[in-house]
Amino acid sequence: MIFNEERLREIIEFAPNSLMILDQSGVIVLLNKEAELLLGYSREALLSRHFEVLVPEHSRDPHGMEKLMAGAKKALLGERHDFHLLRSDGSEVPVEVGMKLFEAGDRSLLLYAMTDISRRKQQEESIKSALREKEVLLSEIHHRVKNNMQIIDSLIDLQTSRASDPEIRNSLRASRNRIKSMALIHQTIYQSKDFAAVNFAIFLDTLIPILFSSFNTDTKQVKVAVDAAEVRLPMNLAIPCGLIVNELVSNALKHAFPLGRKGEIRLKLASDGDRMILLEFCDDGIGIPEDIKVENPKSLGLRIITLLSLQLHGILTTERASPTRFTLRFPLGIQKAAA
Repeated sequence: MIFNEERLREIIEFAPNSLMILDQSGVIVLLNKEAELLLGYSREALLSRHFEVLVPEHSRDPHGMEKLMAGAKKALLGERHDFHLLRSDGSEVPVEVGMKLFEAGDRSLLLYAMTDISRRKQQEESIKSALREKEVLLSEIHHRVKNNMQIIDSLIDLQTSRASDPEIRNSLRASRNRIKSMALIHQTIYQSKDFAAVNFAIFLDTLIPILFSSFNTDTKQVKVAVDAAEVRLPMNLAIPCGLIVNELVSNALKHAFPLGRKGEIRLKLASDGDRMILLEFCDDGIGIPEDIKVENPKSLGLRIITLLSLQLHGILTTERASPTRFTLRFPLGIQKAAA
């Protein structure tokens, strides 16, 4: 096919996009009216000049043209890249560029198609700015919620110290542990700066020592093995799941190892496939007494576990002894009920 330069000029001129043609050394040999408008140069000011005149100084590379030509040879149909080009007034314009190398007679030419993406970049920056503001706001919210819970915890602690009835003291201590569990979730989110999900392994590493300290349990008497596999849970799942763990560990420390009995608590949290989460708790303590109805419990701790399992849309199964085991499977994504 014979190369027709005049025909190429007509095609370039009437194209709706900003187009330039460079020779293999990077000299501009053709451009259309749209490219003039985009770059702010007259056609005469750019023709026969090297493409580098359009490259901002901070982006210039001695081997830039070689890389450009090499990239054009490998470019796939429809492949686009973002660059900044220098306008005649010294300002930079962000452009999306498509490149295609083609043969014209006895020389190779590079077609350089440009689209002004200034508005898109402004919108992207606006979205990024809004996201940064949202992150700062969420960080402040989580920080304040955590601090408010710590204040509540301190007030309950003060009330506990004044209570003479052992049963009341135990109830207040249990309430403190539940509040600490929720506060820890907010603290974990605040410190990680990930407001979408809680790293449950970090949460458990902090919660369990607090519970052992609360019940004055020696870790040499009762050992703990935790396998959380760095599972991340969204906030609406992390709080009920954290409270369930709080109740399970608390119940075991209160009832499973009486009179200095030694044993082990094992806790596992893992993805169970198909966006399901598996929470498994077991201990080798004395087991759940036969007179306690696990399906319809009267104790507050077991009732909380049952209610929170329903809140998670989970399936809870229980084994009373050898070892005592609670297994909960719940979906990672809870669908909201239709109004």
